[in-house]
Amino acid sequence: MVPDHYKTLNCSPGATQAQIRDAYKKAALGTHPDRFSNSPDATAKFQAVSDAYFILGDASRRAEYDEQYRSQNPYADESKYFSSDEERQRKYQEDFMGAFEEMFRDSGMQPEDYASDDGRSSTDDAAAADHSSDSPRRSRFFTVISGAAGSVLGFTIANIPGALAGMAIGAKLGSIRDARGKSVYAAFQEMPQAERAKILAELAQRVFSSTLR
Repeated sequence: MVPDHYKTLNCSPGATQAQIRDAYKKAALGTHPDRFSNSPDATAKFQAVSDAYFILGDASRRAEYDEQYRSQNPYADESKYFSSDEERQRKYQEDFMGAFEEMFRDSGMQPEDYASDDGRSSTDDAAAADHSSDSPRRSRFFTVISGAAGSVLGFTIANIPGALAGMAIGAKLGSIRDARGKSVYAAFQEMPQAERAKILAELAQRVFSSTLR
């Protein structure tokens, strides 16, 4: 039986590719095992969401799937696109990484919104100066941008303690990135599971509330 990937992502068969990506973000946040570690079927649900996005997120795979779904021909699952399960899981991890960093960025913080102490933007500094020579400025920049993003996420809980908690999480993401040169998602992965769950919960609050405005 052909699985209903549109139902899994809670979107219409007529959805645009952008709408499918938005649906994937919500579904991923709503099923991620780091957020629902006590749920025995969280991994299976997240796998189904990942399978659905792998197919529907690509126009050519989506067209092939739509034809199979209409005809209900025997369905070869997503494994046919990969040489191993490790490759498959690596691809799904990359998909979520991209969505996570996109959602984190879209919480309202952009590099060009912040200027360094001499008045130039941080992006200008990065292009014009050696990485080592501007490390104090870059340290300040990454801590500020991540802290501010955390504050925005915290405010979705609608109380000041929530904002302070969000700021603390954001600053930690920033400091890990600065110290080790890793992306926000790489820093996120190295955090304890309880902190990852909290970040995902706050990010979900932000993403879901934005659709109600």
